[in-house]
Formats: sequence, structure tokens, C-alpha cells
Amino acid sequence: MFASGVTSFALALSLLFNTAVAEPLSYVAGLFFAEKIPPSQLRSEYQNGTLNILIVPGHEKDTGGTEFRDLKERDLVLELSKYLNLEFQNNSHINTFVTRDGEGDFVPWLKDYVSRSKDAILLFKTTAAVTAKYGVVSGQFDRKSVVEHNNASSLSSLYLHGINKYANENNINLVLHLHFNDYPRRQLSKPGVYRGFAIYMPENQLPNASTSKDMAKAIAGRLKKVQPSSNFPQEKPGLIEDQDLIAMGPNGTRDGASLLIEYGYIYENKFTNPKLRDKALRDLAHATYLGVEDYFNMPEVLSALR
Repeated sequence: MFASGVTSFALALSLLFNTAVAEPLSYVAGLFFAEKIPPSQLRSEYQNGTLNILIVPGHEKDTGGTEFRDLKERDLVLELSKYLNLEFQNNSHINTFVTRDGEGDFVPWLKDYVSRSKDAILLFKTTAAVTAKYGVVSGQFDRKSVVEHNNASSLSSLYLHGINKYANENNINLVLHLHFNDYPRRQLSKPGVYRGFAIYMPENQLPNASTSKDMAKAIAGRLKKVQPSSNFPQEKPGLIEDQDLIAMGPNGTRDGASLLIEYGYIYENKFTNPKLRDKALRDLAHATYLGVEDYFNMPEVLSALR
């Protein structure tokens, strides 16, 4: 497997520096434009009772994520992931996996995979980046940026790229990254002015775009019943195409559907108030589950955003 990765990396370099021409072009075209897993395959997996969903509560156990007073995003999404996992477990068509355990640490199978595959993950990331750069230079791929994001730490980047690689290799049909939002302001100890959820989905040129977008729209339709969509100008109307987030599979690094859901702003009263928080998280989990279920119950159509 490692030798194959080296070959891919060498091929990407040869593309970039024009040392090979004939075969590489089809490789690049396939990476940028070919749909890896069509919606019809996703539906087939669901009907066969073999749909695999990976739930990724954002950040690590003790670091990362936004904070508001004594409330930490990494703890909030962990609680949300428990409720969401319970929702999915009631559906015999769906198998779920969660990347963090009850204490918030990465689960053993993921830690073992990242430890064993660290070099392969870095090669996976680098090869895709070099190949995508060739796509930009050759005019086959357009760089687009809509919302500015914080840079992931080196450890987070390793794990997130590792999750993409693992998902590709293990037939994970849908990856759901769970987060809560915040934004820079003068007094971080006081609530901000923005509210509501936003769902980030792969930008139209990425190979997993169409299989992700209708799922995003179905989930958004349900979330709107319990939480308004974001009123942050760059996130309106709550569905955002993105190339840059590692969760989306930047540079074509994710085959199946992937979404990153910002469920709201961490300082919203329903999250900061302990008396309201549990019900709010349960409602959001249930709405997310119903959105996924809606996707598989609606007629199969091509995404209007494709």
C-alpha cells in the first residue's frame, strides 16, 4: 500500500512539473471531475441495510474548539454525538461509528489506525494537494473560498485526513462532523449577535459534491423546525459549499458524502442554560436523524446545486 502511495505521489509531481503528459491527464480529470459515489449507491446501501455512518464530534478531548465562559464546544458536541448515535441505532438500515468515546478521547480503533498509518496519511494529503495544484495550473480546477476558517492544529489535521482516508478504505457512506459556532468580537465573555445553524458541504467541483448536497438540504429542512438557519451574512441561508475544510475532503480526498454541521452559536441561551441544554441537544440530534431518513424517503433526483 505504501509503495502504491509513493507511485501516486511521483505521478502527481510529474504532472506538476510536466515531466509526463499522456496518462496523468486522465488521472487528474478523474480526481477533479468524476463522481466517486453516486446518490444511487448511497440509496442502495441504505435499502440493503448496510449504510455506514461515521459521527465525528469535533476536536480532541482536552484541546480545541470554541469556548464560552465555562462551556466548551468539544464537550457539547460529545454529548450531542451520544444522542445522535442513539437515534441512528434505532434504524436497522444504518450502522454507526463514533470517533470519540464516552470520556471524549479518540476511540482505540481510530488511534491505532492513525498511529499505524501516519506516513500513509501524510502522503495521501500531500499527493492530493500537489495534484490539485496541477489542476489549478492547467485550468481544470478553480480555487474558491467563501468563509475564512481557523487552521487545524497538526494533530487535528492528521486525524481529520486520517478519518477521510479511513472512510474511503472502509466503505463509510456518510461522515457527519458535529460542531458549534462562534466568531471574533470585542467582549468574548458576552453573547454575540449571530444565531442559528449552518451546514457545510463539499464545493461543486469536489468528487463527493452531489452525493452530499441533497443530504445537506434534507437535514437543513428538519433542523429549521427546531433551530433557525444562521444569520451570519457569509453563512446565509444555512447551506455553504466549501473546498477548504478538511472535513469536506479538500483536493478530492473524500469519496463518500461528508457534512460539517455547525448546530448553532455556543453562547445561545438554549446551550448555556443547563435547564434547556439537554432538550436542545436531543432536539437537534432527532432533527438530524429525521433529515437523513427524509433523504432516503424522497424521490431520487439530481441535486439542483450540481
